Amino acid sequence: YGGVAGAVEEQLFDSEVEEEVETDRGQLDSSLGSGLGDSEGSFLVAVGEAPGYAAIHAPSDYIPAEEALEPPDGHLLLEHAYGFSGWARGNLLLTSTGELVYPTACLCVIANVRGRSASQRFFAGHTAPVCALALHPSGALVASAQGGTSPYSCVWNVGTSQTLATMPGMHSSAIVALAFSADGRLLASVGLDAAHTLALYDWEAQTMLAAA
Repeated sequence: YGGVAGAVEEQLFDSEVEEEVETDRGQLDSSLGSGLGDSEGSFLVAVGEAPGYAAIHAPSDYIPAEEALEPPDGHLLLEHAYGFSGWARGNLLLTSTGELVYPTACLCVIANVRGRSASQRFFAGHTAPVCALALHPSGALVASAQGGTSPYSCVWNVGTSQTLATMPGMHSSAIVALAFSADGRLLASVGLDAAHTLALYDWEAQTMLAAA
């Protein structure tokens, strides 16, 4: 008798839950059709198809999405970047200060790996993945180049992460190789286009001297 009663009770419970999920689904479809929940903020979302899952209700002070698109007052501060773009050319440099410079996605990471006080700083002057690095003869400056449809190269100070020069406009495809001249005055870059275009810059003047 107990087993039969339990089975009947479970069947009734499952039926009630199925009706509740169907009701929530109907309210959800209606809400999605209008773009928002009702004025009370009772936007309903069916969590799963299986009976036994309750609906999720938005908080009573829910703000409609179109009114909550303003950025927050605060901002995030990058402390550590994981990853290493091993496919990039010149992907690991040792600077005059003993720090390592390497690319990861759109960042150049300046890593102090000595002792237990390992830390990272960043050069964030790129808008697409960094494809190439080159170290200035002084060991204190780095050139970095990116991919994308409008690639450019930068020369920047390792100690301050400040951009000293930017060379855009020549290459139509990713810049895949960089090199400084022996005296550090000139910077050469090679593109990934079909002709592997070579550009030579007086980087301090941000002037292209030749291309081939």
